[in-house]
Amino acid sequence: MLRYTLTPLVGLLMLPITLRIMFAPCPLPEQFGRNFPRLMMLRPWQLPASLGDGAVMRQSAAELKRGYGALQVPTFIAAGGDDCIVIPSQSEKLHQDVRGSELQIIRGVGHMVQHSAPDHVAAVVHRVIGTMADGVPPTPQHGALPLENCALSLSLCRTNHA
Repeated sequence: MLRYTLTPLVGLLMLPITLRIMFAPCPLPEQFGRNFPRLMMLRPWQLPASLGDGAVMRQSAAELKRGYGALQVPTFIAAGGDDCIVIPSQSEKLHQDVRGSELQIIRGVGHMVQHSAPDHVAAVVHRVIGTMADGVPPTPQHGALPLENCALSLSLCRTNHA
């Protein structure tokens, strides 16, 4: 079977390109590159599972969409302005479908927002947790902290994006 011989080798050769696309236009963070379990995702039994997930992703997303209107939890959507995997207009559509959601499209960032702009993501988490603890609904109108004033930070990579 190819999944035990050729496919893992091709996957290993293609992985640097795939990761560059996922992070573009940002560089691959050093810590991610050092700690990401490359070989685990190329195991012969993992490859068909990953391909299967990809094959049903659109159908699953369409089925989940029916429940967006019923969401009653704080929802923040962070999207990379230069994401070529999930283009920003898809995130804008999700924002329209999820009542009370907050959307931030971060310029100069690709698909891996949580790694390329961790301070932005951490600031929102900090704000949401803070407003929930105060009993105030975590919406952009209540308790919104400017992202640059938030002290909470993740140390995955350090890049500054406007």
